[in-house]
Amino acid sequence: MDPVTVPAMTALAGVAIRAITYAELLARLRWQERRQRASHLALTEIARELPPGSQLDELRADGSRLHLQTAHTAKPAERSST
Repeated sequence: MDPVTVPAMTALAGVAIRAITYAELLARLRWQERRQRASHLALTEIARELPPGSQLDELRADGSRLHLQTAHTAKPAERSST
């Protein structure tokens, strides 16, 4: 091989490795986004099913905590007249 071929092939290999790394990162980010969207949809459904004033506390596997509290709705007798 001539002296230009080896550096050119080395550069192409480096570019290919970076492209693969970038594609892997993009795939991981898309997967994470879909997972978070599904989690948010599930939490929305749970919140809709809970009675007013309910609380839900959760300790997740990654060590994070979730606190969900539904709003209190005023009964017709409790509402102020304006």
